[in-house]
Amino acid sequence: MDGWRHQLIGGQVVERNENGRATRVMGTHVDVTELREIQASLEENEQRLHLLVEAARLGYWDLDLETGSSIVNDRVMDFAGERRESRRFERDEWDRFFHPDDLPRMVAALEAHCAGETPYFEMELRLRAADGHWGWFLSAGQVAARDAQGKPTRAVGLFQDISDRREAALQRERLEHQLQQAQKMDALGKLTGGIAHDFNNILASIRSEEHTSELQSH
Repeated sequence: MDGWRHQLIGGQVVERNENGRATRVMGTHVDVTELREIQASLEENEQRLHLLVEAARLGYWDLDLETGSSIVNDRVMDFAGERRESRRFERDEWDRFFHPDDLPRMVAALEAHCAGETPYFEMELRLRAADGHWGWFLSAGQVAARDAQGKPTRAVGLFQDISDRREAALQRERLEHQLQQAQKMDALGKLTGGIAHDFNNILASIRSEEHTSELQSH
């Protein structure tokens, strides 16, 4: 505190003389220091959150659950290759950005969260990049506002690019599959070698018996 108090003053003229000149004014005088401090704290926290989101290179979404329109940050705009002033997307634009296999799952997961079936919304999904390829993202969020009846009206969340992680996992699966195939081939080779060895032993035994039989016949 710097010793100064913030005051909100308002009023109006309640009496005038015969010439129309104001002779009496009534009004209110309210100390809003705490309100201003709360506002300043919220602005500071919002700025801090913005810096953290930018530093972590995260996408941000703010969804109006009543209209289906959403506001995103520059990170999402840049990935999608959108070059427009407004960062608002309407519900009928979702099909352009979300993979057709992921959109129904995303809507279902969001509806389940809004219905109170899950503590938060979270899923991995694909977004169309500016060059047309599909990037994998982890989207997580939760309901941020409700109306007087408790119905969700707003949800907010983040997008995290996990394309590299998904590609690494896919590469690992490929290598594991190749290793399994190699192990199967190795096992098959050993089995074949064992069968050949046994076959040779049997064949040698047969030949030995034939040779013995020939000697006895002479």
